[in-house]
Amino acid sequence: MMEQLEEYVLQLDHANFIIKEDTAYYRTSRDFKDRIFRLLFSEKEEALELFNALEETNYAQTEKLEIVTLEDAIYNQKVNDLAFQYSAALLSVVEHQSSWSENMPLREMVYLARTYEKILDNRKAYQKKLYQIPTPHLFVLYNGQEERPTETIQYLSEAFLRKEGSLYGQIMVKIININYHKQHPILLRSRTLREYSYFIEEVRGNMRKKGMDRDEAIRHAIWSCTGKGILKSFLEQHGSEVENMLTLYLTEEEFIDIRAEEKAEELVEERAEKLVEERAKKLVEERAEKLAEERAEEKEREIVCNIARSGMIPAKIVEMTGIPEATVKRYLE
Repeated sequence: MMEQLEEYVLQLDHANFIIKEDTAYYRTSRDFKDRIFRLLFSEKEEALELFNALEETNYAQTEKLEIVTLEDAIYNQKVNDLAFQYSAALLSVVEHQSSWSENMPLREMVYLARTYEKILDNRKAYQKKLYQIPTPHLFVLYNGQEERPTETIQYLSEAFLRKEGSLYGQIMVKIININYHKQHPILLRSRTLREYSYFIEEVRGNMRKKGMDRDEAIRHAIWSCTGKGILKSFLEQHGSEVENMLTLYLTEEEFIDIRAEEKAEELVEERAEKLVEERAKKLVEERAEKLAEERAEEKEREIVCNIARSGMIPAKIVEMTGIPEATVKRYLE
């Protein structure tokens, strides 16, 4: 199954903050929710608000956020990271999930390791002195339709084949159910998250209770929520983009075809550029050779003419220089 992970890194005042959304190309409502979530919390103020809600902090200096996108993140059906960096003591990793999974600690551990590799100075790991690193807090924001508790803690040790009293490599993930009807306290701490949750509930209600298809349900939810002041500025700015997300559902085959076409175009451009470069190089070399030949001939002509001025006959010049007789005669003409 193909997944495209969109990952955002925020490092705030004494804290790093990462939002990692699991955005797969499915023909379900899950895709548009993740896309909206990603778009909504890519803004600095909203991202800071979510961080404060998760960590129960009160940071307010959004202007200190610096974009430090991790350009070389691995793209194995994943996209690059979007990162904002500040001084770091706490590393909060958040994944937005529309489906329940018991393997979140394993997935978060892998992502955390890759994140540490990106943000830390790996050379310090080999020094004798203890290298202090950001403390990781791992979260999952769940808004699927499967009934789940308001809050759940998952441990990596639950997946260990061998259970031991002393646990090595323990990882803990807090899963927060952000469905609107669950009313987790985090929805009170983050207005944007609360309104996002309400918007998704509105879409579902339009489909479940009013029998609308997804296209109509989203369009109606945009109109309704805007009228109620729910995500008003966001929907007014991005409403058409949200609607356009309805047309962006791709099968794995379609996704591969698009990537193949892009790659083919890149190869055509690369080969065209290479041909142009090779042709230009060849022309330069040919011109250089021609100039060299012309200058050599001019020098040779000068030598022959100087010798001829001394009174030497052409036959002797040929014998002396080794230049063909016809060439000597041509020079002397």
